[in-house]
Amino acid sequence: MTHLRAGFGVDDIDLDAGWVHVSRQVKLVRSRPVFGLPKNDRDRRVPLTDFVAQMLRKHIKDCDPMTLTLPWENLADDERATVRA
Repeated sequence: MTHLRAGFGVDDIDLDAGWVHVSRQVKLVRSRPVFGLPKNDRDRRVPLTDFVAQMLRKHIKDCDPMTLTLPWENLADDERATVRA
């Protein structure tokens, strides 16, 4: 399985408190991008350094978020999730 990119969206970022909530990842299953649980099937809060928070703040200001809708890892299930990324 290959990881495509971070699965967190703008709603998962708390710039004021300095945290990112990681609750999913984007990966390929049978050549299709899907959401999956993060490492060890556990969500977590990751602290942001001041530099990273500053860069994210600038990126969010300069680039409108896009909406990404993908199925979850179990392709037999029709459940979809939408994230503002």
